[in-house]
Amino acid sequence: MKSFDPQWRSPTVLELCQAMRQTQQFDALPVLADALLEAGCTDGGLVASLQGPLSPVEAVTLVARVYSDESRAAVDEIDKIASTIGSPEYYDEEPTGDPITYDDLIENAGMCYDDPFHYVHMGTNENYTDVNWERFWELYLQVTGRGEPPAARDGSPRTWRFFSCSC
Repeated sequence: MKSFDPQWRSPTVLELCQAMRQTQQFDALPVLADALLEAGCTDGGLVASLQGPLSPVEAVTLVARVYSDESRAAVDEIDKIASTIGSPEYYDEEPTGDPITYDDLIENAGMCYDDPFHYVHMGTNENYTDVNWERFWELYLQVTGRGEPPAARDGSPRTWRFFSCSC
């Protein structure tokens, strides 16, 4: 995605983004593409993406990138968090599996948001313990527009994590 011009955030664009964030329904993405074009958007890649089939994580992410500079920055920060976690499996201090990605974090955070007993098994990787999970959940809420998550396993709403380790 090219650099986003804040002038493309017309009232219609913002209303569409807000409605999709509130309902977590993204059927209006093609309408958002049209609204961006009407607002002067020249990013053909962005418009094409909004008109094509998207996974739920891709839809949430594109809306976040369009909605505000803050939600756009939150996407980038979660991507950095994913890169620090690395692969779920290590053998002899070498990764043996694919690294955790931004999409993995957003998808699993969504499952954990809906079910506080959802876990992602991280094998022998303890890197997730170094993540500031309170900050992660703040970012997740900025990206998705969802409200406060339900109480976690330990009763604290925003410090919980959703990884388990077989260390």
